Amino acid sequence: MIDESHVAVDFIDIALSDFEASRILFDDGFYPQALFMLQQSLEKAAKAILLKLKLVDVEGLGERIRHSIRRISLESIVMKIMMEFIDSITYELLAHLNEVKLYAPSDQRIIIDKLCNELKDNVNQTIRVASSILSRTAKKRGGLYHVYGRVRVLGGRALNKIDEEVLEEINGLMSEINLKKLVNLIPSEITKTIMNLQRMMSSAMIYITSNEQRMEIHKTYEEQINKLAMKLQLAITLCMLILWYKPFEKNLSKLRYPDHKLKHSPININENTILTQWAKMIIIKIHETSVLKCIKELVEENIESTKCKEILEYLKKNLTTTSSIT
Repeated sequence: MIDESHVAVDFIDIALSDFEASRILFDDGFYPQALFMLQQSLEKAAKAILLKLKLVDVEGLGERIRHSIRRISLESIVMKIMMEFIDSITYELLAHLNEVKLYAPSDQRIIIDKLCNELKDNVNQTIRVASSILSRTAKKRGGLYHVYGRVRVLGGRALNKIDEEVLEEINGLMSEINLKKLVNLIPSEITKTIMNLQRMMSSAMIYITSNEQRMEIHKTYEEQINKLAMKLQLAITLCMLILWYKPFEKNLSKLRYPDHKLKHSPININENTILTQWAKMIIIKIHETSVLKCIKELVEENIESTKCKEILEYLKKNLTTTSSIT
């Protein structure tokens, strides 16, 4: 059986290598080759995330993705991740509460049963929230989808000569496509669900008097919150990669082969081409944010860099309240 996590690490390692090749080629003025290698880097980084989040398996990776990273709903990924989190915490709490219930007085058993039912209802509520979010139309979502539409339009003229108006548009898009802004697109229902879960955990602690059990619950909760934040960071990064990738999508063959019908040749691509300027800004952004290295750390679940830790902490603050679970 193939281990998707190991394959994901391979993909991000190659993505890092492709990025370095792209940067060197770009600096030396080999623009078509630099653009192609940058596209390869973005695609492989996205595939690494897809594998890590188990959104696709190794066998289906080539068939589903091929050379076109398709539009993926941030909401659907977030809700999948959220359900995994809720399930893991709920399972842990229910196991401990059912154990406590065996030795509890009859009046406490009634209260514990009620609490267990609340926990199960919380899972059902999360499912209802997920359905509600996913049923919204693209027009109502705005934000990410508005940016996606603008990037797609840009891709249609990506091999044209750049002008001041287009350059301004690119600058505007690049300022929109950043991790912290994308974090704000995570549905507020997620935070409400976590707050509700925290409240029920605090209620459960009244009846779970064993220090060992309480420590185990705290440990599980902290571990799962950390995993949740890492998965969400990967999901948000995936959306950012897709937006960066989009202008390359319809132009891949044109970066490699001449098209005499369209009177196009890769040698016509130069520093004044729209796609070249788009790529230049992506290269700068990747270098400044260390986003590919951060993906590697998240895929390997070994967070070391300051930049990756900062985003992770920012996410955790957005997900949780300052109140502690007693």
